[in-house]
Amino acid sequence: MGAVVFNNEIFDSWLNKKAEQILGKVDREAISTEEMIVLILKAQTNHFYHMDLDLKTGLQEVRDEIRQDRESNKLEFQKIRHDSAVDMDKFKVEMKTEMTGLRSEIKSEMNDLRTEIKSEMNDLRAEFKADVGILKTELRSEMDYRFGQVDKRFDRINQYFIWLAGLIVASSGGLYLKLFFN
Repeated sequence: MGAVVFNNEIFDSWLNKKAEQILGKVDREAISTEEMIVLILKAQTNHFYHMDLDLKTGLQEVRDEIRQDRESNKLEFQKIRHDSAVDMDKFKVEMKTEMTGLRSEIKSEMNDLRTEIKSEMNDLRAEFKADVGILKTELRSEMDYRFGQVDKRFDRINQYFIWLAGLIVASSGGLYLKLFFN
């Protein structure tokens, strides 16, 4: 029968019987598409079974290697821990001295950086104020120009209305004279 796949012995038994029946027919007559699918399914289940075995074997080998590496690493770490315990005191003193030096260097660099940033910020503020002043002047002149244009338009409209009012007065006066003095 072969390996049980999908943890279903009934299915596996049926698949094996069907595959054997179809294989018996292969030499004697043509097989249908459904029978071909059953054979492909049987081949796939065999393939999955062998892949599963290979994977399990590979995983077991990896576990064994990891276990051996762990044991060897454990021994190495114990040796290193023992050796490093002796040197740790020396290392602590050296690190403390080095850290003190680094702290003072960083403090000095930070002060220099602060001074440099303050100077750059003051320069940027002065530049910004100058740019804002230029923009204000440009905007004011642009605004004055536009208001001047609007004033000219109002003057033209005002002249038009004055001319129109004169025309209306003149024509109504002429009409008045024609109506009453005629």
